[in-house]
Amino acid sequence: MPDLLDLSAPRPHCPDCEVAIGQPHVDGCDVARCLRTGLQRLSCEHEHDCGKDTWSGRWPGETFSELKPQGGRVPNDRAYCRARM
Repeated sequence: MPDLLDLSAPRPHCPDCEVAIGQPHVDGCDVARCLRTGLQRLSCEHEHDCGKDTWSGRWPGETFSELKPQGGRVPNDRAYCRARM
């Protein structure tokens, strides 16, 4: 069993929907992100297909490769997302 306090270790299952690494999150998962905006899929209010985000073993935004180019921050505000639509 992985050490839950070791943030560098990937987690084998999503903490919300329990899917394994590489599997798409189930509908209603709190961790899943909209692939178009980067926001939480559950609260995405846009009229588009959010896609099927997969569990990577890490929380969204936890790794540097997931940071977006706008000043090194993860987009999490509605104004940013509206500007990209």
